[in-house]
Amino acid sequence: MGSLVMHLCIGKKIASKIKPTQKKEFLIGNLAPDLSKITNLAKNISHYLKKEIKNGVEIEVPDLERFVNEYKERLGEPFIQGYLCHLISDDLWFREYIPNHVVSITEDKKHILLRDIDDYIPYEEFRKRMYKDYSKTNEYLYELYKVNLKQFDDMKIQNPKMKEFEYEKIHRLIEQISFYLEFEKNRNTDELIDGLEKGIEELDMLSKEECVTYIEQAVEQVKRKMEELEV
Repeated sequence: MGSLVMHLCIGKKIASKIKPTQKKEFLIGNLAPDLSKITNLAKNISHYLKKEIKNGVEIEVPDLERFVNEYKERLGEPFIQGYLCHLISDDLWFREYIPNHVVSITEDKKHILLRDIDDYIPYEEFRKRMYKDYSKTNEYLYELYKVNLKQFDDMKIQNPKMKEFEYEKIHRLIEQISFYLEFEKNRNTDELIDGLEKGIEELDMLSKEECVTYIEQAVEQVKRKMEELEV
């Protein structure tokens, strides 16, 4: 569920550590699972989701073992590595960070109890609150981690031939980052940080410290998993 910019920040830092043979393929692979958000592919397929119980609450997390087994002969490919990076990052977000905010979910998944509210609220309201915070943190994180989108000017890569990724729709990934391409063209660093700091103080659920801690922890977790798999 983590934001696109969080994944961009994590991908950038991981690429600098593991030095994939083809950086662009790795970075696009790292964004690839979220293409399902704007296509018809079910998220349980794109993100290898499985159900688990965490603190008495049923959650859905990526089944990392199933993904690794599925692509064990291809783990040296940069696109596959990027895809795995995304799944590991999401696994951390759902296991360790969402439970910081969610106390309970009704059996029908339509209402949710948050730690800062005394009553259940509709799940869609929770999603709106979370994504509103994402939008507020995006520019701050984008600037803090000095994300550079120039490598996405050309989205042409070899078809990774994954059933979980609709290669013919790869051009639509650019739609997800088009706002930041404009932001990058018009940014004025001298005026930027003060304004972004003010905006990020108005977060509803998240905090900038939580977002930065998550990114750094995800980088370490991805790096550790890659070392375990010797890729």
